[in-house]
Amino acid sequence: MVSAATKRARALARAAKARWKRERIARMLEQIATGRDRNAAIAEARALGSRLQEIGSAVGLTPERIRQICQRHALDEAAVQSIRPMRELCSRKDNRAIR
Repeated sequence: MVSAATKRARALARAAKARWKRERIARMLEQIATGRDRNAAIAEARALGSRLQEIGSAVGLTPERIRQICQRHALDEAAVQSIRPMRELCSRKDNRAIR
């Protein structure tokens, strides 16, 4: 048997989680409105745990399209991460070969 205090704690936890989700979506929409790249904002919202359906309904896209955007953003980020060491090596003032 579940006590009244446990039921109340669970209800409060559910309410807090729902509020956090709404705030996360609102933050994403605000970032898009202020000029941040839409795809980056969508990928961040997804990384923070928003569901595809939640994001899609907020920006007017299907969950499948949100999934595609997130996948593409992850691939782009991976490419940037793999290029960064090479870019740093090439931008050194001393461009002599490492021996």
